[in-house]
Amino acid sequence: VDSKIVEVYDMTEDKILYEKNSKNITSIASLTKIATTITAIENIDNIDEKVTITKEILDTLNPETSMAGLKSGDIVSYRDLLYAILVPSGADAAHALAILSSGNMENFVEKMNTMANKVELLNTHFSNVTGLEDSKHYSSADDIRKLLVYALKNPLFKQIYTTKIYTLSNGLEVKSTLYKYNISPNDINKILGSKTGYLESLGYCLSSLSNVSGHEILTINIGAKKVENDYYNIIDNV
Repeated sequence: VDSKIVEVYDMTEDKILYEKNSKNITSIASLTKIATTITAIENIDNIDEKVTITKEILDTLNPETSMAGLKSGDIVSYRDLLYAILVPSGADAAHALAILSSGNMENFVEKMNTMANKVELLNTHFSNVTGLEDSKHYSSADDIRKLLVYALKNPLFKQIYTTKIYTLSNGLEVKSTLYKYNISPNDINKILGSKTGYLESLGYCLSSLSNVSGHEILTINIGAKKVENDYYNIIDNV
């Protein structure tokens, strides 16, 4: 297994099957958006409420982060933003959802940390909604596994997490970040649900849900390398 940090967990039997540095505190890149999404689901009363994307929201973004493709003036629902966060890993959707639902980024991040405390993620702290590197933003593979087990109990989260292509109400089609990797359609189908991540200082990450012999298996890979067109966060998983 190439990834520096790994945990493989059998949800069906509630058993860790394999771990490698899984309790090490680390940056987690866009795996953060798992927390962003479940926090939003738990705190927004009407996820079908329509909201407007503004230039001011888009101006808060780091241009190097992955985007869903939202434009100033777009009218979408909170439900659309949830899909646009997890499926294509849209930082634009994450910022829009946080600011529009909570007034500002700080209020929303506070809710993320409240959720982390509730789930007893003891080695986790959030300082942003996308996973940008920050000394106050960290977790572990073991905590991400706990977070994912918790989040997947929510039917809406599980539906979004296992979606690979989705069309927002404004007509924008978004696709799973899996399609950006050197991965065969057969291997994509093996992965029922996923969230990828990348930071230059960290490498490639993947959280995934698969079904193996009737068992629901969660795999968390953090800090994998890329060699030519081979991404080892994917190779380690499939």
